[in-house]
Amino acid sequence: MMNALCLPKNGLMVALFVACLLTLQQGLAQSFFPGTDSTFNGIGRVELDNFWSFTPQDLKLQTDGKILVAGYGGPVQGGNLDGMMYRLLPDGALDENFGTNGHIVVDIDGTQDDIEQFAVLPDQKILLLLFSNFRTILIRLMPDGSFDSSFGNDGIFQTAAPNNEWANDMVVQADGKIVVVGYQQAGGNYRRGYARRFNPDGSVDPSYGNNGLSIVSLSPVTPLELSKCLLQPDGKLVATGNYGAGAT
Repeated sequence: MMNALCLPKNGLMVALFVACLLTLQQGLAQSFFPGTDSTFNGIGRVELDNFWSFTPQDLKLQTDGKILVAGYGGPVQGGNLDGMMYRLLPDGALDENFGTNGHIVVDIDGTQDDIEQFAVLPDQKILLLLFSNFRTILIRLMPDGSFDSSFGNDGIFQTAAPNNEWANDMVVQADGKIVVVGYQQAGGNYRRGYARRFNPDGSVDPSYGNNGLSIVSLSPVTPLELSKCLLQPDGKLVATGNYGAGAT
């Protein structure tokens, strides 16, 4: 069952800092030192402590200057970790028009959920990449934080569970198609990289690899874990990760 809940709870705090360079008044020696910007939330920081715990994984600016922070945390002590996202106004105040009082919680089916990456699309919708119960999951949100029912199945795509996958990164092509990279557990300690491609509506792109899935294996015995990817100007995908004891 998929839901989005918001349960305020005091506890561990994550502070979002905005730093600026302060210049001494004209006539003094030219020197600079780091400091906080008092115009941001009055004190130069925002404490994202609506829940018992929160670990940020990604941070992006919208074109209107609003700030999105996403990751995972525990709405209640001792419970499962869920995906979480906050949106702040440019001055540091929580955007009350987003989710519930500026934040959302994503709980797919009661297991651990983690927002690994997200992208702000040209129409200001928000695409989330989650790792959840060894599945690759994509969710598209409307600009107000609600699920976009025109994407996937009522706003969500998920591989079958358990699928022994760890989703790590994604990129959005110029044509709106989505590429996700990560790795699969393929028996014992052997892991292999993978890339999945989806159409803009959240359906699998059958023209990519084997029905939307491309397996990356450099050796039948040496594990490979893809962790990051990017697109070159010609549209080709470049990915990096761990291969055995090193990087590739």
